[in-house]
Amino acid sequence: MMDLFFREWLEYFQWNAEEPDTLPWQARENPSDAEKAAIGASLATFQLGENSEGSALRKFAAEYGERMGFGMLPDITVLFVREERNHSALLARFMDKHGIPAKASDWTDAVFRMIRRPFGFEVSISVLITAEIIGLVYYRALREATGSRLLRAICNKILEDEKAHLEYESALIRFAQSTRGPLKRAAWKLGHRILFAGTAVVVFREHRRVLLRGGLPFIEFFDACWKEFHRLFPAAVSPRESKAGAGLQGAAWRS
Repeated sequence: MMDLFFREWLEYFQWNAEEPDTLPWQARENPSDAEKAAIGASLATFQLGENSEGSALRKFAAEYGERMGFGMLPDITVLFVREERNHSALLARFMDKHGIPAKASDWTDAVFRMIRRPFGFEVSISVLITAEIIGLVYYRALREATGSRLLRAICNKILEDEKAHLEYESALIRFAQSTRGPLKRAAWKLGHRILFAGTAVVVFREHRRVLLRGGLPFIEFFDACWKEFHRLFPAAVSPRESKAGAGLQGAAWRS
């Protein structure tokens, strides 16, 4: 069943890599100074975060794939990282087009990379999906916060890709959790929830100008983040259901 899961996700990432760029780069628009002041620094932080080379994740994927017999996992991870870096390139091109300066570093990006690095593939994916769930809510708000047709189209492209990423990553996590005993599984779930809640608070604090401009005060933002989390990780799913569901999740992108 897991062979089918990985085969279908490998096909998805290969297919998506070949999709042509249809974004409206020639759109005649000039975001106002007020809009660029409101979204610029936040946009630059997300652009930086999407630009990771993923060397540690690729290394962990190779080790985990060999240990678990998941031979296609390293190739999927390479394509996954490439897709994330393409998001960064799209944002960077928009920023360059409109004179929004890039960032060389940001403390939130540094913390996330530091958390992922020492702990292996399963923890890395848990940290990554935390950022991507919250990022999904952020990009929806950014889409509402801008008057730029081009930036809205970029947000739609990123959102489309990230929805697939979340289905893939959450299935991996549910499968990995299903291989643990009850105590380790409970500790993992608790740790993930604490990380998620803390990250959501930090993201709102750092990006509140965009979120408020996009119509998301803190309570609504926090609720939207948890709604996505619970959609991906239903509390009532049993370990046996997690194993079965992971094998079937790969077909989701075809629908």
